[in-house]
Amino acid sequence: MSSQEDSQRSQDSNITVMQDNRHEVLYFAYGSNLSTEQMRQRCPYSTPVGLAHLEGWKWFINGRGYANVAQVTSGDDYDDRQGSSSRSGKGKGKARDDEGVYGLLYLLPPQDEERLDGYEGVPRAYQKYQVDVKWARSDGDDGTEEAPLRALIYVDGERTEEDVPREEYVDRMERGIEDAVDNWGLDEGYADRVMRRFWDGQDKRWDTHFPALFARGGTSNGLVINRHDLPPQDQWHTVLPAAMGSPDPYGRQLDGMGSGISSTSKIVILSPPSRPDVDVDFTFVQAAIREAVLDMAGNCGNMSSLVGPAAFDSGMIANPSVESDAEGQQWATVRFLNTNTNKVMVSRFKVAGKPLRYSHQGDYVMDGVPGTGSKITMSFMDPAGAKTGKALPTGNPVDVLQLSDGSTVEASLVDVGNPGVFISTQSLGLADHMALTPPIIEADAVLKARLEDIRRVGASKMGLDPETQSVPKIVLLFPSSGSPDIDIRCLALSMGQAHKAVPLTLALCLGAASQLPGTLAADLIAGKSKDTVTIGHPSGTVDIGTTIRDGKIESAQLLRTARVLMKGVVYY
Repeated sequence: MSSQEDSQRSQDSNITVMQDNRHEVLYFAYGSNLSTEQMRQRCPYSTPVGLAHLEGWKWFINGRGYANVAQVTSGDDYDDRQGSSSRSGKGKGKARDDEGVYGLLYLLPPQDEERLDGYEGVPRAYQKYQVDVKWARSDGDDGTEEAPLRALIYVDGERTEEDVPREEYVDRMERGIEDAVDNWGLDEGYADRVMRRFWDGQDKRWDTHFPALFARGGTSNGLVINRHDLPPQDQWHTVLPAAMGSPDPYGRQLDGMGSGISSTSKIVILSPPSRPDVDVDFTFVQAAIREAVLDMAGNCGNMSSLVGPAAFDSGMIANPSVESDAEGQQWATVRFLNTNTNKVMVSRFKVAGKPLRYSHQGDYVMDGVPGTGSKITMSFMDPAGAKTGKALPTGNPVDVLQLSDGSTVEASLVDVGNPGVFISTQSLGLADHMALTPPIIEADAVLKARLEDIRRVGASKMGLDPETQSVPKIVLLFPSSGSPDIDIRCLALSMGQAHKAVPLTLALCLGAASQLPGTLAADLIAGKSKDTVTIGHPSGTVDIGTTIRDGKIESAQLLRTARVLMKGVVYY
């Protein structure tokens, strides 16, 4: 027996024992996870153990542009771990149907299986099954055929038609093939016949789409995308602006999913958790309208309300927390990390049905949104210093900003949730603040230019890049004008446009600022200490709760509603 065969037999013996260990499973990787380097990044505790063969199945690229497998003939060759589903597929005649599928077996502990579920998008993109596989060299010492091994496999049962691969996926597949050929004995002829036929000489013109949700979160809407459905991040700038309809010199985003205003040109990207104290990560992306520019400097509180429900419904949450209230309604709680600010948020929302799914129906009225919906309670944990490290980046409750024309203006520079530059309408000589509306500001080019000058100077003083439009944002403050239901009024600008409501993270920042002694916001509410501050904005009001202990902002809370409007494929 050769040394290679001897090594393989040793692996066989180990696996026979390990299969009896209920704490670990064998995983059959047939796509880009053939790359042991990629698997080390995704599943750091996994161990590659050898090349295996899956008989009676075929390998192909599916409609999402990723590898998939399907049974060639009917039969019960697998156990459904999450429900049964039929499998079918048609070959193109370039690979034999009886060739089967070769893949790399990994020993997978439970924590890595949960991580892998997230990367594979279970159950939305792939479903989990167990199949019988055999070692690629499966004859025993006496020439007898060895017993099959039971292995976990990920299969997309919905997309079984052959298609072309994504360009970024070809690169990852090539790295996986090279690893498997050089180190695990994969036949390169098999790789050429079965795998590379899908991209060698293939026209990539139609590789221009990805699956997504189109959804409303609070007073914003936009796309919700699983990160594994996108190319690598360094290619997002060519994909995401086009999907939203940017750049559009007419400012309408007519050729994409946006609608020409900053609050509807937003994207949420979900990914598996990067740390053990959260259920999921998400990255917020603000797409510019007239330019092909992506801004990921800050977070969006409104779109954040979609993260929990979307991650829950897609199956990304490994062990979701669900509890029932006194009325028998069920509520899920999801902890997630915003990668833009490295801050943790907690979302509590209603779920119903079998299986449990987010339920948007309810009687909560949210200003700026027609109709009613179920409450989503958002808690921003330790929100101070999201971008600068401190609630008051300069250490001062009020700073004097010197503008480009030599004039000065007082401003409170506050960073809670997202950074904001807060100024009073009185300091700008705007006496009739009640008549100040978004259309009036949009029509006043001189005022908008002055506000942008203030924002840029404030950004520099906070240690932020003034060229980044999304942070900080500028907010005009004015008194409640005697309204018993409103503590303070505001009008915000976002991405150079007057906001028709208020960006949620700015409302959170303003609520906290009103509780920090000496700020302009605190002065406007006469220094009152309140657990909940009601903020008036052009479309109504929003309540912000702030928890401060021993001078530290522990958390901020607010209520939102959200609804998925469409699920499908976005072309770019």
